[in-house]
Parts: sequence; structure tokens; C-alpha cells
Amino acid sequence: MPRATASSAKKAGGTRSPTKAKTASAGIKKKREEWNSSLPSLWVKQKNFRHPPRTQTITKSDAKKKFKLNDREIGTLPYEQSISEKTGYTMLLYSQSEVLKLARRKSTTLGVELELGGLIYHSGDADVCIVSLKNPPPMPAWMEHINNPQPPPLKIAEYTSPSNAVKPDPEPITWTPSMLTGPVSVEDACRLYCIEPTDIQDLSAYSKWIDLETVAKRALTLHSGFYAHKELVLERRLAEENILSQTKSRLADDWKSPFRLVQAQWDRDRSGDWMYEIPGQKPPPNRVAVFYPIVHVCMDDYGCEWEWQPDREEF
Repeated sequence: MPRATASSAKKAGGTRSPTKAKTASAGIKKKREEWNSSLPSLWVKQKNFRHPPRTQTITKSDAKKKFKLNDREIGTLPYEQSISEKTGYTMLLYSQSEVLKLARRKSTTLGVELELGGLIYHSGDADVCIVSLKNPPPMPAWMEHINNPQPPPLKIAEYTSPSNAVKPDPEPITWTPSMLTGPVSVEDACRLYCIEPTDIQDLSAYSKWIDLETVAKRALTLHSGFYAHKELVLERRLAEENILSQTKSRLADDWKSPFRLVQAQWDRDRSGDWMYEIPGQKPPPNRVAVFYPIVHVCMDDYGCEWEWQPDREEF
């Protein structure tokens, strides 16, 4: 009986042959060459460059570490300079959305998966988001009413633009808010849409749960249309920020709905920070404004500011 050699033992164990390994290595090398050659020129430094308002930014070191990018790759993106309040050193701030797009293009070209905040971005068309969740937590029992509310909320499909609207309503209107799912409690409905319980008494008499789209239509009717309602919400937000800046309160008013705040946190834990910032997917137009709660948040190098929770609605 012939003596087993090391090479025959490896073959029996099912390991990849040297030829296949060499071919795979060559394939990876070719993909990396293609990726490097596809990169644009380095961005030319502009001292006074500023990102558009409300752009979520990330430092260069965090961008490289979190998104698995090197200096050559991150160097193709524009950045603004800012002094760190914590260290006093100059920071390079990049658009978080643009960094994510670059990382996804890299993963697509190299044919590898990109994992961020519990989400796995699969290789594929860089303009199409293909996402799966990694170990999503189960839905809490007390949130089951979202799928099967009892009794179900009253839904009213009709909406006619108020005759006293100063400016005609846009087309189309997006009725449901971002980062919230329906239905909501009467208390939450009144807070979100700046109305009183008496304004939706017919809805609350039908069910303790209020349909988001229905209450949004009711709010626009009461507030003289889409744009007048939007201005009302903005005025309420500004007034609340001014009050909080003087009192240094941690949470606005007495609206501490554990139902909505905990649901928002569960959504973030389940889907990661990128659930609502998917590249290539534009937010729906003309979303009805909502009045969220607000908290004071400190973000190290970025300083402290008031933030609407679950998130600031885009108008």
C-alpha cells in the first residue's frame, strides 16, 4: 500500500488545489486593478468648500475605518475643514452619503459584501440597493398591534384641498411620515400633526388607534392645506427649540411616548443607521410635515445640538 503524502492528504481533505487558488488570486488581482483604474482623480482641495445644509458628515479616519476605504479612494471625495472642539485639530469632514456610495461601488466592483450597522449590502448594480438584515431582533409583543390593530383604525381615503388654502396643494402628496409606521395612539396623532383630540373625535370613537394617512388628511383640512400646515409645524418646532435653549430641558414638553420612542429605537436596532439613507433611492416628494419630540444630543467632535427624534423630517 503506497504511503500517503502531504499533498494527497490535502487533496483528500478537500482543500483547493494550487491551480484553483492561483486562478482565484489572479481574478481578485484583476478586479482590484479594474477598481483602481476606475477611480477618478484626487479631489482638489478647496479651503472654503462647504457641504449642502443638513448633510450628515463623517471624519476621514472614521470613514476609512467604518467603510473599509484607503487614502486613495477617500481622496476622490470632496471634504470641508473644521476645527475639533475636543482636540483643537483640523478635521476633514466628508458627506456620509457619498462615502457610502463609494464603498458600495467598491464592493460591487470587487464582488464582495459590505456590512454596515447590521445591514449587508450585496454585490450588484451600484445604483440598486440589495440589502439583507443580519440577526434582526424579534418584534416586541406589545408592538404586534402594528400588523393587526384591534379594533382596526378608521381609514378615510377622500381628501379635498381646502378652499381657503392660500397656495394650492402639490401633486402628489406623501401622507405617511418617515421612520414611523401606523397606526398611532390619539396622543401621538395630536402631537405629530399639531391638532387637538376633539379634531379627531370621530376617529377615536371608532378605534383607540389612529391611521396615519387619515389623520394627515384631517390636519391639512384643518390647517388650510399642505403649505399652511407645513408652516405651522415649522413654527412649532422653532418655538420649541427656543424654549429648550433657555430651559436646557432634556425632552420637550411632556410628550414622552414610550410607544413611539421605543419603536423608533427598535427600528434602528433592527435595520441599522442606513435604513432610511439608501443610495439611489430618492425620498418621496411632498411629505406631510410632522412634529416630533426633540432631545439634546452631544456628538463629541461635532458638538451638541437639538435633534428631532426619531429623526428630523425632511420638508
